[in-house]
Amino acid sequence: VNEDIEIDINSTYPMKYVSYQVISRGDLIIANTVQVSNKKTQRIKFPSTADMAPSAHVVVYYIKEDSEVIADDISIDLDGIFQNFVNISINPTEAEPGNMVEMTIQAQSNSHVGLLAVDQSVLLLKSGNDITKNTVFECRRST
Repeated sequence: VNEDIEIDINSTYPMKYVSYQVISRGDLIIANTVQVSNKKTQRIKFPSTADMAPSAHVVVYYIKEDSEVIADDISIDLDGIFQNFVNISINPTEAEPGNMVEMTIQAQSNSHVGLLAVDQSVLLLKSGNDITKNTVFECRRST
């Protein structure tokens, strides 16, 4: 995320233009058409954004003079969904049940922060209580 993506397009026919769309999580993120001037190759470049993570689908197409549509696609996996630094401080770091614990959480404005508190005895008995990177990806896909 936040790096340029470059894709080389090669065709067996000269192209006048190339159109491309970037789709992620069911949303159209980028749509653009580039003039090519009867070349058989073209490089397209666009910035990757957090909206494209964790993966994006790029569809490239052009229409020949006889109206035939020539198209291809590629999937791109992106890292960097977590672009925000979150600082958490806890005082005290260990406490007995029933004691008060103070937590301070600092992050950029409009950040989404998920907290999970699990008693150690529950943690030892059953797994699956963690917030994982996959859990966050699934939540982002559903919004």
